Amino acid sequence: MLRFLLILCTFSLLSAAEIWQIGKKDASSQEFKLRYMPWEYARVKYLPKHPDFNAETNTFFYRIPAKRNIDAPAMISGISSESMKNWMFPDEVVTALKLEWQEKSSGSRKIVFHTAAFRNMGSGINSVELIMPDQTRKLFSVPPAQRELKKDLAFSGEFKAVPGKQTLLLRVISNDRHFRLNFDYITLESISAIQPPAPNAELTFSNKDFVYVPGEKGELRFKVWNLSVPGTITGEIRDISGKICYRGKLEITSAQARFPLYTAQRGWYEVHYTLPGGNQGKTSYVVLEPVSKEYKANSRFGCHAVKGFPYLQSYWPEEQQRKLHRAWRAGAKWVRLHGIKWADLQPLKDTPPVWDMLDRRLTLLDEYKWVHCSKSVLLRNGHHPANQNGSFPLSVSKNIRCIRRKMKRGNVSLRNLFRIAKTGSAIMRSGMNRTTGVVSG
Repeated sequence: MLRFLLILCTFSLLSAAEIWQIGKKDASSQEFKLRYMPWEYARVKYLPKHPDFNAETNTFFYRIPAKRNIDAPAMISGISSESMKNWMFPDEVVTALKLEWQEKSSGSRKIVFHTAAFRNMGSGINSVELIMPDQTRKLFSVPPAQRELKKDLAFSGEFKAVPGKQTLLLRVISNDRHFRLNFDYITLESISAIQPPAPNAELTFSNKDFVYVPGEKGELRFKVWNLSVPGTITGEIRDISGKICYRGKLEITSAQARFPLYTAQRGWYEVHYTLPGGNQGKTSYVVLEPVSKEYKANSRFGCHAVKGFPYLQSYWPEEQQRKLHRAWRAGAKWVRLHGIKWADLQPLKDTPPVWDMLDRRLTLLDEYKWVHCSKSVLLRNGHHPANQNGSFPLSVSKNIRCIRRKMKRGNVSLRNLFRIAKTGSAIMRSGMNRTTGVVSG
C-alpha cells in the first residue's frame, strides 16, 4: 500500500511539473497537421501562403494555446537545413520554428524537443541552435546519418521565465546536405533551478568568402553568447602542415571580439580557439593571389558553379552568388552551364518561351565576365535582325520541334542545341547581345 502511494505521489509531482505538451509521445510526427518532408524536388505548396510562415526567414511561427496538451497541433512537423533550397523552391523550405506562449508567473523552465527521426549527410557539429526567452543560446550536434534514423535526440534547454509573452526559436544553422529533423513531441516543464548554458560564439569573417590576398588585413569576428562575466578568447592560427603562425588572446568587450588573421603568405590556414568556460572550436580560411574578372577559353581552370535547369524551376540566388564568387576568387576563368530543359522554357506549344530563369543565370555570369559566345551558344528568341517577331529561323524551329517530340521532357544539352540549330548560324554574328550567350564547352 505504501509503495502504491509513493508511486502515486511521484506521478502527481511529475504531472504538476509539466506546463504544456505539443504532440503525442508516439515516436511519430503523423499527428502534426502540417506535414513537412523535404527532399529533392519535393513540393510543399501550402507553405508560401500560410499566414504563420515567413518565407524570407524560412521560419514557421506557432502560438501555443491555453490548452495544456495539444495532441494534434496545427504546426509544422519538422525543420531542415537551408541546403534543401538547392532542390526545392526557396519559399517552401522551413529552417526554423518559433514558439510563443504566455506565462502567468516567473520561474525556472526546461523545454525539450523530442525527435521521431532525423537525417544528416554531414558532420552535424553544432548544427542546431536554440535561442531561449531569456536570450541565452545553446548549440546541439546531430550525429551523421546517411539514411533516415528513427531516434529521439531530445534537445533541451533551461531558462528563466517572467510573466507575460515568451518566445523561443529552434533553428538549423548547418548547411549539411539532406539535413532534417522530424518532431515527436515538445514539452515545457517547471523546474526548481536551471543550469546556465556554457558560453558559445557566432563566427564571421571580414571577407564573406573566407578568401584573402597576401598582405590583406583580415579578421575573424566573434559574437559571444551566455557570457555572465568578462572573459578572454585564446586562439592560434596553423598552416596546412600544422605550424603555428600566430597565437594570441582577445578581450571580450560587449560580447564581441576580433581575432586578427595571418595573411603574409599564400596558403590554407586553420583557426583554433577556446572560449571562456572551455568550449573549443575551429574554422579555416585561405590566402590566394588577386584575380581579375575575365573569360579565358583556353584556361584549364573552369567549373560547373552555375546551376543548370532542375526538374523544378527553382533558383536560390544567394547560394548561386556565393558559389560563383568563390569560383572567381579561386581563379576560375570559365563556367559551364551544361544543360537546360526546353520543356521548362516553353511548356506550351503555342506560347513563346519564357527566358526569365536563364536570363537570371546569364546576368549573374556576366558580373564575372563569364558570358561568352563560343562554339556552342544558346540563343534567345527575337535577337536575329530578320526575326523581330520573336521566333527562331524556320529551319531551326523545325529541328527544335523535332527534338522536343523525340526527347519530350528530357534534358537537352547546349551543345546538342547548337548542332540542331546550326542552320541558324547567322544569329551568332558579332552583333549579338552579350547577355544572350552562355559558355557550353
